Amino acid sequence: MMRALLFAVVALLGTACIPSNHAIGSGNEANSQTVRIIVGFSRPGFDYDQPAFLQTLSGELAAEVTFLRPLSGNAAMYLCQTTGPIDVFLARLKNLSAHSDIEYVEPDQKRTKLN
Repeated sequence: MMRALLFAVVALLGTACIPSNHAIGSGNEANSQTVRIIVGFSRPGFDYDQPAFLQTLSGELAAEVTFLRPLSGNAAMYLCQTTGPIDVFLARLKNLSAHSDIEYVEPDQKRTKLN
């Protein structure tokens, strides 16, 4: 009986360590990519966190897009969660600059310390 109780406790603790935002065995874990992008806007005062704009970005990038924060220079940072190939995502990203409201789009680069 004690062994069964100990086994149940260990099993419960083990499942508590699994992240809740990942489906177990879905097969998409290996393909999932998280990319931060910077979007510069052509007109001042653009409402860059409005739900309609986020849905447009999500549809055109085939990714889940979340507003992160505004940036200086009439730009904003977004987080994109995509499950497709990264080269397809980057090609779609380049196409976004064809919008009249968007001046430029680029993936966020990691900053490194200069020696």
